[in-house]
Amino acid sequence: MFGIILLIFLCNKNAKLAEQKNVSKRRWVLTTVFYWITGELLGIMLLMTVIHVDAEMLQAGQAFSKELLYLMFAGMLGGYLGYLFTRKRMEDLPEPNSFE
Repeated sequence: MFGIILLIFLCNKNAKLAEQKNVSKRRWVLTTVFYWITGELLGIMLLMTVIHVDAEMLQAGQAFSKELLYLMFAGMLGGYLGYLFTRKRMEDLPEPNSFE
């Protein structure tokens, strides 16, 4: 729930920056959501690889609840890194009135 609220807040920030840069807000909001989900999945998969969570453990549910908090944190961190990647791409766009 916290991740969704954070994602909505960050999408609004990117929409305002897109408006300043005079580019499509919808495109950059969708890009933010895409990179958020991609980063979240990559963060979770990376942590699952590091802490050796396999399919048998997922089915049995043994010792998995202990790592669930770590997986949620890794997902949030990966999602935030996806947002930062999108934000950096937007900041690198030229200003609407500059002639570089």
